[in-house]
Amino acid sequence: MVHEWAHYWWGVFDEYPTSTAQYYTGPSGRTVPVMCPADFPGDWHTGPAGQRCEPGAPGCLFIPRDPSQASPSYMAFYHLPNVTTFCNESGEHPHNVFAPTKHNKMCNRRSVWSVILQHADFRVSRGYFTATLSRT
Repeated sequence: MVHEWAHYWWGVFDEYPTSTAQYYTGPSGRTVPVMCPADFPGDWHTGPAGQRCEPGAPGCLFIPRDPSQASPSYMAFYHLPNVTTFCNESGEHPHNVFAPTKHNKMCNRRSVWSVILQHADFRVSRGYFTATLSRT
């Protein structure tokens, strides 16, 4: 629900892979999955219970190593149980400016959190809000 609300209300976009962009070559020359943050722990498999594979092979997808411990951005793997944050300019979930995501293309490579903070909802109380949400 947070993922869709962020689209609708704050005008941010997806940070997850698409059928045409599952991975890219990062600045270090390493193959990186399209997502935010870039250092998300996982491996390439042919489906959730499949064999390990090389990015670009038919059916090869990036699968989080331990979904119960993972905490990506709401705009990336929003379906995982521990998601509580948006990628931001610094901190524990730094924005991945290199990933060819729809958000990077539409928002000039700015982090989701920096775009959200420009919204009228947040203009009055700068500094009070954080990119991490708590469960209630």
